[in-house]
Amino acid sequence: MSALIDSSVWIAHLRAPHPGLAPSLEGVQQRYGRLVTCEPVAMELLAGARGAEIAVVEALVDGLGQLPLEPLVDFRIAASLYRDAKHAGHTVRSLVDCLIAAVALRHDATVVHRDRDFEMLALVSPLRVERCD
Repeated sequence: MSALIDSSVWIAHLRAPHPGLAPSLEGVQQRYGRLVTCEPVAMELLAGARGAEIAVVEALVDGLGQLPLEPLVDFRIAASLYRDAKHAGHTVRSLVDCLIAAVALRHDATVVHRDRDFEMLALVSPLRVERCD
C-alpha cells in the first residue's frame, strides 16, 4: 500500500520543520511502506520553491515513487469529485486537490495531508485520508 504525501505536508516539513512532523512522516512510512507523489503535487512544490529550495524540492520529488497521471481519466474523476462535494454542501477550494485525490483513488493510495479539502473529498468518495500534523 502507498501513501501519497500532499504538498501541504511537504511544505510544512521543508519550510517550518517542527519536532512532531518528522516522526509523523516516519510513522507514515512504517505504516504504508512506500511514500509516493504525483505530478500535481510535484508541480505545487516546484511552483512554490525559492532559490536554493528548488534543488531540495527536485531531489525530494525525484526520490519518491511516482503515481502517474492519466489525464482524461483523472480529470473526469476529479471533476466528478468536485461536483459530488459541492452537491453534498462541501466546499473544495482547489481543483488540484481533486486531481490529486483522483490519482490516489485510481492507484488505491492513502492521501496524507494537512489540507481540509481532502477531508471533504473523503466524505463523498472512497478516498482514504490521513491527517499529518
